[in-house]
Amino acid sequence: MIEQIEIQKMVQDSLGESIPQNVMEAVLAKVVDMNNDKNAAYSGLGTMRSNLNRLQIFEKSLQNGLLGFSSEHETGFPGMENQDYYTKERWANNVRERSLSDSAVWFRKAAKDIKWGARGYAARPDDHGLSISILFDLSSFKKIGDYSEKEPKIKSYKYPDDGRLFSRVAPREFIGVCTGVYKKDNAGEYEIPETDLSIRKERLKPVVETMKETFKNKPEMMLPIYDPDLNLIWPQEILYVDIKDGLQKKRK
Repeated sequence: MIEQIEIQKMVQDSLGESIPQNVMEAVLAKVVDMNNDKNAAYSGLGTMRSNLNRLQIFEKSLQNGLLGFSSEHETGFPGMENQDYYTKERWANNVRERSLSDSAVWFRKAAKDIKWGARGYAARPDDHGLSISILFDLSSFKKIGDYSEKEPKIKSYKYPDDGRLFSRVAPREFIGVCTGVYKKDNAGEYEIPETDLSIRKERLKPVVETMKETFKNKPEMMLPIYDPDLNLIWPQEILYVDIKDGLQKKRK
């Protein structure tokens, strides 16, 4: 009996790299209109409490989910500079030793102001001008008025538009990634959006490569990547207005 080998059809992504067509289709099926999705939220990835760079934290987040921290502990928890901190096991242990409110994921609603997510406090560009936010689905989290220490395991968020999630956000809740590339202003700060397309694509490559490597055995987990204006930039380039129009036509 001759063994049949399935040959995957390859297509090119927006970076000119080959990607299986079924993976391309699976990622594009996750594209949503962030401005009109009431359940879409985002959390910026920062490096202020860790020696890890932005891409390392991105990789850890894809592996373990979004892990919370306390804004009251500016220097972070013991061992936070170590890569081993960014595991769901370490997060759970921190909850047991301290409290769930000491390990909250800070977020904002995407429909309110996605640009803030790519340029805000937690997502300030790194030393190379790269900013990364992770977009996720809020629908599986219960909304309550106030956090109660008597219910430490409840999945909740505190405010209508932005606030804290007293829960780890698992990778299965992720719906996309938002990246921004910036150049320095006159004060030497990365505040000016980079307009050179070749530079933007070069900075996007390691983000895509990190995701491909992390999900090499689970390609169905790959996520669409947007720029701060909600234009899709990977795996295809699609303007936000076209995303919005296309999804509206599908709903009719």
